[in-house]
Amino acid sequence: MLQNILCSIVRYGWGFELAARLDGTTVVPVTLALFGAVSMTLIFVSHLWLRRFDRGPLEWLTHRGCQRLARADWGGVIAPAASSIP
Repeated sequence: MLQNILCSIVRYGWGFELAARLDGTTVVPVTLALFGAVSMTLIFVSHLWLRRFDRGPLEWLTHRGCQRLARADWGGVIAPAASSIP
């Protein structure tokens, strides 16, 4: 997800507008180079991140949200235990 956000910021008009500055013959090679550079950077940073943490930031948010939903008071309605669902 971060890869798409970063590449969009660099390429499109609401960001750095790189695509508008390139001619038709250089758009594809520059896009592929940008994609490769962002990918390699994120792979390196992800490796460092996962050395310290068990989950990525979005996975952590999802996990916390699911935990809160599981502990939420639903006005007396109790969900059945997972083991009782056929």
